Amino acid sequence: MAFKDDSQKALENYWRTAVVIDDAASGGAPEDVPQQLQAVGRDTVVQQSAEPEQAREFLGAPLNAPALVEAFLEKNILCTILTSKDVLEKNSDALLRSDILVLDWKLGDDGCMTARFITDCACKHRNALRMICIYTSEIDIESIEKKLDNELKKQKNSSSLKIINNGIYSIYSTYILVVNKKDFKTDTIKRAADEAHLPEVLFSEFAQLVGGLLRNAVFHAISAIRNNTYTLLNRFHPELDSAFVSHRAFSNPCEDTEEHIIPMIASEIGNILHQAKISSELKLDKIKNWIEYINIEKIFSDLTQQKNFKNSLNFKEKLEKAIELILTSGIDKKYNESESNNLYIIEEIKKYKSASNIKKSNLTKLFGAQNPSLADIKLSMLMSCVYFYQDIIPIMQSGTIIKEKIDNLHENLHDNENKKINEKYYCCIQPPCDCYRIESKGRPFLFIPLEKVNNESLFDISFVNEDISKDPVYLSKNKKIYNLEVISFAPQKDNENICAIQEEETYIFNSTDGRKFVFCAQLNEIHALRFIQTYSSTLARIGLMESDWQRRCSK
Repeated sequence: MAFKDDSQKALENYWRTAVVIDDAASGGAPEDVPQQLQAVGRDTVVQQSAEPEQAREFLGAPLNAPALVEAFLEKNILCTILTSKDVLEKNSDALLRSDILVLDWKLGDDGCMTARFITDCACKHRNALRMICIYTSEIDIESIEKKLDNELKKQKNSSSLKIINNGIYSIYSTYILVVNKKDFKTDTIKRAADEAHLPEVLFSEFAQLVGGLLRNAVFHAISAIRNNTYTLLNRFHPELDSAFVSHRAFSNPCEDTEEHIIPMIASEIGNILHQAKISSELKLDKIKNWIEYINIEKIFSDLTQQKNFKNSLNFKEKLEKAIELILTSGIDKKYNESESNNLYIIEEIKKYKSASNIKKSNLTKLFGAQNPSLADIKLSMLMSCVYFYQDIIPIMQSGTIIKEKIDNLHENLHDNENKKINEKYYCCIQPPCDCYRIESKGRPFLFIPLEKVNNESLFDISFVNEDISKDPVYLSKNKKIYNLEVISFAPQKDNENICAIQEEETYIFNSTDGRKFVFCAQLNEIHALRFIQTYSSTLARIGLMESDWQRRCSK
């Protein structure tokens, strides 16, 4: 199965509902244009106008509602069709509960209402995935682009309409696809489909927009959770409520039990994903499909141009085989001619495991990343850092990475020296149980000093915090225990956590001695504990007199 098919299958598992809004929807025959229409399932109910003798102005190409509902059902999607344009303003939040929205462009106007609804939704729900299709007989694509852009500017928002392709746009996490109702394509609108084939076009186009090797696995994961909703709820049966209340009564402090529900739910969801074999979405055959999809010869063009490998017989087959061997046994394995007749290609690829190539993310670049260093950093953060899905105020805890903010000091120093002094980073290694319920007078916290380095040096932590800077930050930890620093913080109220205070685009921690620290990142629990363990083992080391010969002979 090709990678495009993998992405489409993932999206098919994810999509469950669709809502279509078109004031020209009909019960089947093109001339039937009802005033109100609602379709649920295969049956379409049409409410005729209260005044049938009064002709209604025709606003655009009619929509064959039964055919569209039937087509969605064949894809296992429940489709509701609405003809009232008022729902865009009165029920906008309800409409956004659907997985896919199909909107007519002109709902009794020149498209401003549809454009306003799309831009409003995109700006108000920046983190929610929205897939919207403008299904229209309008052939002036520039008019659609202009109105979307104008409505977005009225929002006074930092984002702008991003043109991905002809008739394909994005605003934050909202993707907009224009499809022509008429059964023909134009120079500007490259997609056209009748009602019976519209769902197929939507799956094909949106799968390419929102799919990806890792994203496909996430779509399947969400589907697996949906399919096991009742079983998941039943694991937390009401019979357990009394036992949990007893658990709280026995615990000290009692309020700690409020947080216990989160790892419990996470553990059960983890079990669902393991048993649904979500990891199989990243098996070698899926990766091979992805490599073929991104055009292996194109992404390896630098390699082939340097060595003139393209003149080799059956180069593409040899390249694919070489990559398959490396992805099966790893780049560090020593291959011989008996294992592969592509050894010369493998040896060229293995050069990318050198320290200089690794630090510059050249292997990631070889596999097609436009910004390879940023891709490696973001994957590292995905594995090691906490992501804030909502506007959450950070608290000081184990694994909190901060940067000391020094304003207008050391003006007599040279710029480079001043810059170096102004960038002092720390990582909190306070034991987790000592980070909460802080007394009003404050409490000292333990920190590891971190030195900022470039990506040509060795580094232990890398991150990007766009609230501070779009540039990546590489940090090396100071491994000497005597360099640990103690900084005291006090809560705003007695027996609370140390919370940051928002200043413009950043969050600031204020120490009791007047120093300011900018919040940079938060390591997840396991990575934070590893930092603590590293320094606690160093603290527990024992120095003694022994034979140096014996020491060198020992394991």
